[in-house]
Amino acid sequence: MTTEQLIDRIAKVAQSGDWVGVQRAISELKRLMTEEGRPLASPAAFRLVEALSMGTVGSAGSGPSPYALIDQIKKIANKKLSPTGQIDMGALHAAWETLYALLASSSVPIEQGTVREVLQSLQSVRAFDLLAKTADRALVRDPDDAVVRCAYGQALIDSGRIHAGIDMLSSVLQMPAVARVDRDRAQGIIGRAYKQLYVDHVSASSPPSVRQRFRPFLEKAIEAYAKVYDANRPGENYWHGVNLVALLTLAREDGHQDIKNPPGLAPEEIARRIISALEPQAATASESWILASIGEAYLGLRDYEKAAKYFGDYARDDDKTDEFKLGGTIRQLEQVWRIHPGQGSAGAILAVLKAAQIAKPDSKFTLRGDELKQLYAFTKSPEYQFTETMVKDGSFLKLAQLQVIVRRAGSVAAMCDETGKTMGTGFVIKGRDLFEGLGDDFYLLTNAHVMSDPKMRGSEQRSLHPERTRVKLEAGEGAELKFDPKVIWQSPVAEYDAALVRLAPSSAKVDPLPIADRGRPLKAEDADQRIEGTGISVIGHPLGGPLSLSVVGTISGANGVLVDSGPRTAAGVDPTYLHYRAPTEPGNSGSPVFETDKWEVVGLHHMGFDQFEGRPRLKGKSGSQFANEGICIQSIRKAIAAELGGKRGMFGRSRGS
Repeated sequence: MTTEQLIDRIAKVAQSGDWVGVQRAISELKRLMTEEGRPLASPAAFRLVEALSMGTVGSAGSGPSPYALIDQIKKIANKKLSPTGQIDMGALHAAWETLYALLASSSVPIEQGTVREVLQSLQSVRAFDLLAKTADRALVRDPDDAVVRCAYGQALIDSGRIHAGIDMLSSVLQMPAVARVDRDRAQGIIGRAYKQLYVDHVSASSPPSVRQRFRPFLEKAIEAYAKVYDANRPGENYWHGVNLVALLTLAREDGHQDIKNPPGLAPEEIARRIISALEPQAATASESWILASIGEAYLGLRDYEKAAKYFGDYARDDDKTDEFKLGGTIRQLEQVWRIHPGQGSAGAILAVLKAAQIAKPDSKFTLRGDELKQLYAFTKSPEYQFTETMVKDGSFLKLAQLQVIVRRAGSVAAMCDETGKTMGTGFVIKGRDLFEGLGDDFYLLTNAHVMSDPKMRGSEQRSLHPERTRVKLEAGEGAELKFDPKVIWQSPVAEYDAALVRLAPSSAKVDPLPIADRGRPLKAEDADQRIEGTGISVIGHPLGGPLSLSVVGTISGANGVLVDSGPRTAAGVDPTYLHYRAPTEPGNSGSPVFETDKWEVVGLHHMGFDQFEGRPRLKGKSGSQFANEGICIQSIRKAIAAELGGKRGMFGRSRGS
């Protein structure tokens, strides 16, 4: 889209009073001017100013309504109101930008209680940067709002600015006439901040000198929780008490037996009192944190069977236990209790919680290399059966399905440059699954725009050169796959956007990904005809980061969905493209696209979509859709057969020869 076209759009949406649309279009205009260097001529600049002024007049001179924007932010942040179960972060950011500008104007009246609702919505979707900026402006309006200060401190801590967060929360404790609930909350978050500082620097393998160096953070965390928790009233502020159980246990394990213990009770005794106070409430609890707290208290007593029961109830409570809560619980078990998936009975509980996290709407589950091995080993262990009680009603992802996902992820590789920086994704397949002439050798398939041979048709100027590419399997603890740098076949971005190389027999042990059967039909979603689309998921390295699984909805339900398939034009034959809703980022290029029934490969992911325009529909249909695009694996099969079918002497080497 040109700058002129964007200005026309701004004029149109401003005239209608769509201030969120104006903000999104202006953001895109800014990107074109700054990132792509597209100039804005003087006449165009005049038209832009004119469009905005006309828009203001056209909306009765009132400008955007802060309350309408706040309602819109709350609606966008509520996953239950989203037709896809996914948060539209672009729309959220656009609405927030306009509201943020209004908060700076003292002439715009906004009730402070309503601003608190915005803060809560932003926290629910973990938009911590937006949360911090909103709280900062809200404090200009009312510097004595303890709730806003607590939210601000929480946002700073969650975004990594821990000491700044502690300072903000400490200011709440220094304010006169602060409600007890706000004071207790601030004190608890301070405890959480010091706890994070300790576990960020001290692990189970840290030497005594390191543990001693960071001991003051652990002491301050225990002190902060103890100031709020009264062991004689175990049912009040129970989450502070559970953290005392965890941290006093951690202090003992790290050799700090002489650390100050304000309650004067052993962590096991605190745990028993919490269980005694909370268990009678468990069946009718309106807050799922009670279930997690009872489960954690049983961890303190090493009673894993009862811990599994309560953590299972907690994970199954879809209405009250969201991804944010599960993430916090998993972090506590990993960092404070130092539990690993598949490590005995406690590890089995963690593995189930991770399985539940994957199944939550809009979850993006990160699979680290060490976890891949641990989770896979766990599903083959006796503890696997132990945790069946946690998933007995099938309300979230079954562990057997997690095993399949983990196995598939183990065959997805990071495509790296010479420095080791991840530039895209590739995956391992057996040759004959693409073309019989390729035999039983294993091959790596990726996008041509990720890696290509500059001497062959379809090469991309900015892609990795095969001879200078490193291919790593995160599931193999960074093991590199060796391959023949001679590209067997490649195709331009405008066609199949693919490159294929043969792996060396001596490469790390890896299973090839299964290719979907030629005869299995893929169904595109059609709401009017009430046709449910084929479930779709993408596993790759978004933004060059850890191996990640993209999810929309749930894995057991609609984990992303196919919305269109076919050639570009009505008269076209091949390639067949796939359009699907599944979250991806740069770095996912070259990822396998799976259907989520048998988790077989149906496509090769190669690009996302313009956040404002979407992408044109397939088969020459009018209009556009907001969906990512991949190339159907069956089309790639046909193209390889057509090009390589007549060549002899290149293929057929058996695996290991």
